[in-house]
Amino acid sequence: MSAGLVLTGGASSLEGVAQLAESIMHMPVRVGYPRGVKGLVELVNSPAYATAVGLCIYGAGRPSNGYKAKKGSPMYERLLDRLIRWFKEVF
Repeated sequence: MSAGLVLTGGASSLEGVAQLAESIMHMPVRVGYPRGVKGLVELVNSPAYATAVGLCIYGAGRPSNGYKAKKGSPMYERLLDRLIRWFKEVF
């Protein structure tokens, strides 16, 4: 992995964890944050949600029964709206 390592999840927010991982792995390490999220950015803009948000965005772009939900399409927007509503209800 020449580009380095990306840490996600709640523990990646712990102070010094990225530096510790760099010293152990001998490669660049950074903390990953969700990108490309509209709406409740302040709610999900945390390493704790990076993997879940990334998987939702990835899944929204995958073909399902021959149809691919492209970013900006009604299907993509509906999925994103559902995800945002779910985050509001749970958190």
